[in-house]
Amino acid sequence: MMNRVLYVLLTRRKVLLFFDDQIRGPIEFSNQELDDLIIRRTDGSPTYNFCVVVDDWDMEITHVIRGEDHINNTPRQINILKALKAPVPVYAHVSMINGDDGKKLSKRHGAVSVMQYRDDGYLPEALLNYLVRLGWSHGDQEIFTREEMIKYFTLNAVSKSASAFNTDKLLWLNHHYINALPPEYVATHLQWHIEQENIDTRNGPQLADLVKLLGERCKTLKEMAQSCRYFYEDFAEFDADAAKKHLRPVARQPLEVVRDKLAAIY
Repeated sequence: MMNRVLYVLLTRRKVLLFFDDQIRGPIEFSNQELDDLIIRRTDGSPTYNFCVVVDDWDMEITHVIRGEDHINNTPRQINILKALKAPVPVYAHVSMINGDDGKKLSKRHGAVSVMQYRDDGYLPEALLNYLVRLGWSHGDQEIFTREEMIKYFTLNAVSKSASAFNTDKLLWLNHHYINALPPEYVATHLQWHIEQENIDTRNGPQLADLVKLLGERCKTLKEMAQSCRYFYEDFAEFDADAAKKHLRPVARQPLEVVRDKLAAIY
């Protein structure tokens, strides 16, 4: 007997398919324009469009919010849902995010994961605030608490246009939160970066005090950790010729006063 190859093909009716996208408004497809939809491969495995439909149905998903690059998948998935007599969820397709250069955001633009931004010294409040503002706005307000995000966010206020990931804006927000949040809280996040620099903080100022002192000049926690070593360690060596050149009598006395003041503190 000859081996037979089996696959499952979902036929489609010759009608218009319509859905109301919560961001882009009414979208219409003609089923005649869609290709034949295979839901089971010859090796027995289900295809992507079939899997996501069954998964959404099983989990009772009411809203599918995803990138605009999935718009063309939507009519196919709706056809499967209707064939299964399953409820059709609400769809919302957000615009893509571009880099500073206007091109689609990718690895070449830098960090591509949440943990990478943590490693680069960004506070979670700053990253969340920045991400929620990508393609969405509430008047001219820039700074949002988590409670305000929940209160004000609506899908119909999301822009249809692509957003640009502005690193300078993210840095500005991070700098704001470093100074606006309680120093004790910021210090808990700074601790990890201090450890990455192998700095022993047992003999020196408390990290919360360090945040107060360096918060104005440092835009990231990584920068702060890399800038604080002299608070905790003695200089192992220095350029004697450079010291001789710059340490003139006129500068010696003020420096000695500062040294004595610091010694009294620590």
